[in-house]
Amino acid sequence: MINGVDDEKIPSWVYGLVLVLICFISRLPQLLSPNLLLDGDECILGLMAKHITDGREIPVFFSGQNYGFSLIENIFGAIGFKFFGISAITLRVSLLCIWCIGILFFFRTFEFVSGKSNAFMITILIILIPAWALGAMKARGGYITAFTLTFIFTSMIIRLNNNIKFFTSLMIGLLIGLIYLSRPFWIPGLIPFIFYSFIYKRNFKQLAVLVSMAIVVVFYINKLFIMPSNEYWKPALFTNFNYFAMIKEIPSRIYDNITGSYWLDHNIKLGIFTRISTLIWSNMIIVATILQIYRIIKKQYNPLSHICYASMILTLAYTPLLNQNYGARYLLPYSCFLVMWAGSEILDNIEKKTRYAFVIPIIGVALFISTIGSMIEYKNFNFMPPITENNKSEKERIDDLLIYLQKNNVNNVFSANPMFQWEIMFYSKEEIIARWFNDTDRNPIYPKMVDKAFEENKPTAIVGYKNEMLGLDKNPSTKEQVVYLSDRYFAYLNPTKDLLKSLGYSFQ
Repeated sequence: MINGVDDEKIPSWVYGLVLVLICFISRLPQLLSPNLLLDGDECILGLMAKHITDGREIPVFFSGQNYGFSLIENIFGAIGFKFFGISAITLRVSLLCIWCIGILFFFRTFEFVSGKSNAFMITILIILIPAWALGAMKARGGYITAFTLTFIFTSMIIRLNNNIKFFTSLMIGLLIGLIYLSRPFWIPGLIPFIFYSFIYKRNFKQLAVLVSMAIVVVFYINKLFIMPSNEYWKPALFTNFNYFAMIKEIPSRIYDNITGSYWLDHNIKLGIFTRISTLIWSNMIIVATILQIYRIIKKQYNPLSHICYASMILTLAYTPLLNQNYGARYLLPYSCFLVMWAGSEILDNIEKKTRYAFVIPIIGVALFISTIGSMIEYKNFNFMPPITENNKSEKERIDDLLIYLQKNNVNNVFSANPMFQWEIMFYSKEEIIARWFNDTDRNPIYPKMVDKAFEENKPTAIVGYKNEMLGLDKNPSTKEQVVYLSDRYFAYLNPTKDLLKSLGYSFQ
């Protein structure tokens, strides 16, 4: 798209090594935080990785889903567990390694456009943007895979420029197919890149190869690896929506997404540095729109700027189609294309020495200080309600519950929360098996195991968060038997079948 620049003497691998070190150092406040606790989705992926380590299975899709290509994340997690043991830190660091690969390809993308030192500075922006502070190592199933594959895609398509051959079209088609399988909401942002390189440049034969390859990949991976058990979780997307009503939600979703500090649909407030950096990045879309109009009027075209801007707009235009509950995480592609757009504009203004170039160092310093501060503030991130009664870490709190259960010979429990069951199983390394209300689940073997133990009169318990007790704390016949642990959890030993049914648990 733009002629490459390569005038630095420092080898590329040195820049790459420093970037990887920045990735890890910037995430240390979270990894060493007493608030570190995997949520249910992360624990599901952790269990999938554990099953590979145990030699039980090699899951391709996120458990219970026919989407969320997670094979790469599962393999990296399993390798981490094999060498460093099963833990929350191991899983997150393993996922961060995948993200770092994407970062290196992001660097390679801009290295071709602007040279190594400029690419290095632009890459730091995406490493430190709060949107990916936690997302860089959060095992949601397919998100980090899509991130990394996207920047392999951009690196390939930009570096090849007009020299796109049959084999490279096949590779790009493979990448697009895997990105779609991982998280399809990345695809709208790829369309402008494809349009420019294949349609605008009239590479129609290569485009046909690309599309055919992508379709083949999606068809055969779905055909070969989606089993009946993958059909458990089907979110109600593309239903009951009012597109134009949901457009008004976009500004708040952009803000929540850029903070990176959210859990599902709930934003979690952090400190002043996170808010400052989020405000700067969130308002960039306004600046981007003004600059795009200016460039068109003045005929000062910048292909990469136009492409990345179009990628942002298409991503924003797509997400309201999901439904009124679409979360900030669905805008993760937006933050990536935003940084790419900003990088293209920064480089263009510096190269041409425009009269507005003096603003870039000012904004750069503000972003650098605020994003570094935000990374430190993330040590306070906790998707659980805060507790001030004691100084225990979240790991110690859940361990207290697990130790209590094991002391009472309880290896099978009924969870009061659909996500908590996975935390119980991951943190106990499946020494304790859990199920929720339904007698089927993402992995149908778990409810059967708990029910079998219950029917054999083995010790069981109802467990959950202290603020979700299913009325056990208010029922005169049960409240005296409820045990509270670490101001966070509760346990009720050996419930009867009548009690379980009255609470909503179903049995086959």
